[in-house]
Amino acid sequence: EDSKEIYKQAPAETMNRNWFVFHTLAPEVAIEDLKEIYRQRNETERTEKILSKIDKAKKIKDAEDTISKINELLSNSTLFRRIADSLYDEVVSNHDYAPYIAVAKAAKGMMGNIPFRQLPYKAKLNAFLMIRDAIRSFVVDEIAKEEK
Repeated sequence: EDSKEIYKQAPAETMNRNWFVFHTLAPEVAIEDLKEIYRQRNETERTEKILSKIDKAKKIKDAEDTISKINELLSNSTLFRRIADSLYDEVVSNHDYAPYIAVAKAAKGMMGNIPFRQLPYKAKLNAFLMIRDAIRSFVVDEIAKEEK
């Protein structure tokens, strides 16, 4: 292994941080330690990328499940009257969707001060249509981020 490859594995930051320790070791031992640090750092980065992808996939799956709940709610008026308020509270408290819902509310002129529970049936239906569209936007953005 040439010195160029070793320097790639041990950037200046690593060398500066560990200078004293490496200079008290035999060169072969120091090189092996540097290689091990490099392997561990790469493994940590790979693990973080995998966990990030898993987290993103879970967020997308949760969003799709929420959209399904909203679709079911919109297609069943009895269910709507029974659980609309609690589902609304659950969905708007999701920090991932909140910015998308806020933008959609502003775009649709739904920024009133009337609490959701006090809205008439038709207004609640429109609110859920808007929320569903906002969550769809969230999913599209998450997928687009994944592709970059």
